[in-house]
Amino acid sequence: MQDFKQEYPAGSGQSVKTRARWLFADPNDSEESDAGNYHGTCMLSKVTGYKWGTSKRVKPVIVKIPFIAPPQSYLDGLIKIVNDVQDPTKNRNPKKSVVSMSL
Repeated sequence: MQDFKQEYPAGSGQSVKTRARWLFADPNDSEESDAGNYHGTCMLSKVTGYKWGTSKRVKPVIVKIPFIAPPQSYLDGLIKIVNDVQDPTKNRNPKKSVVSMSL
């Protein structure tokens, strides 16, 4: 694993919550929380975690989909991701974007 390099300094002391942006599949939802489920934030910590995360300086975008949702909500979430990554007014690099779905 010589090609594996960990980023230092580790996140510059910022928590994941302060670095994350939120998108919402449900237009009536704006609460920045995973409502007690914690699976998505647990998976995100594997990447961005202060001590063990592999990419501590990543800028996560959390797409919140209702806990009990029809398939259309998942598609709406994916569409929001594509639109966010391809937004020409933002300086984003689609080649460096990763999508991880916690179902």
